[in-house]
Amino acid sequence: MNNIINSLEDYDGAIERLQDGIENLLLLNIEENGTQVMYHFKAFEPKKCGVGFDYVFYKYSKERGFKFLKDNTKYKFLVKLLFLEIQEVIDIQNVYMEINSD
Repeated sequence: MNNIINSLEDYDGAIERLQDGIENLLLLNIEENGTQVMYHFKAFEPKKCGVGFDYVFYKYSKERGFKFLKDNTKYKFLVKLLFLEIQEVIDIQNVYMEINSD
């Protein structure tokens, strides 16, 4: 996933445009201990070492409110879901580019 995001750094503003398009994207809606919980993507955050990105997610429920999740190793399932969503966005953009090029 970081390879895709890192490759966007070569294009001015591409990461920001992608982030704007998927910010607050609902990735998962499940029930945890009788409470409906929604997991969302929030932002790409540059790693402190300067190479690559961490992904900021949050979970929300009416009963518990918001909780930001920054541990990408603990929340790998969210990274995988985000990757699938980004692939869909990129594929859709390619289809639109092909249609508009005719």
